[in-house]
Amino acid sequence: MLGKIQAALAGYEPLPPVFGQGHFDFLRSDAPRASYMKTLAMAKKTGDISVIEDLEYRLSQLHKTRAHTYDYARFTIGNTHGDFKIQNIVCGEGRIAAVIDLSSACRLPLCLEVIRSYAHAAPAMSAEGLRTYVEEYQCFAPLNDYDLRNMAHLFRDQMLALDFYGQYYGSKHANRADFLAQARFATGFLRRFDEAFS
Repeated sequence: MLGKIQAALAGYEPLPPVFGQGHFDFLRSDAPRASYMKTLAMAKKTGDISVIEDLEYRLSQLHKTRAHTYDYARFTIGNTHGDFKIQNIVCGEGRIAAVIDLSSACRLPLCLEVIRSYAHAAPAMSAEGLRTYVEEYQCFAPLNDYDLRNMAHLFRDQMLALDFYGQYYGSKHANRADFLAQARFATGFLRRFDEAFS
């Protein structure tokens, strides 16, 4: 379905880009570590043991973001759903009836959404499962060799470098606990992804 969506959106004017080469450079910069160190200090001040453990895990893995460099221009860039996951698929009578929530539609490296949608849908992530998923996807929309070689690294680095806990500590909203739940989910997800693809 994602391949069909991206193939259909290819005929539209370019959507707003989510990021460019600067985002890839950010993943390898000192900024993620600095953000985590600041957030870790807040977690220690409030005594949030589970958050401290998550942040220490993330900090211990952060060196991996420096192992790869990415050239934005070499990825297959295109219009895409922007938030394609199983929660946005409406099924009925043995088929997909609709795909909803195109409010995040954007332009980005297509392989990033492919692997993200696989990781969120797979009962158990594996290299073989991803290979099958990508083969099915490519019946509708092609990826190049650069996409295929870098997609898992890029997705992992993106998950690893973004400080979701900082949103929780920085928020004054009544629903700030939702930020913490998302951050904890993201770290658990990152651990499972690393186990499947390391």
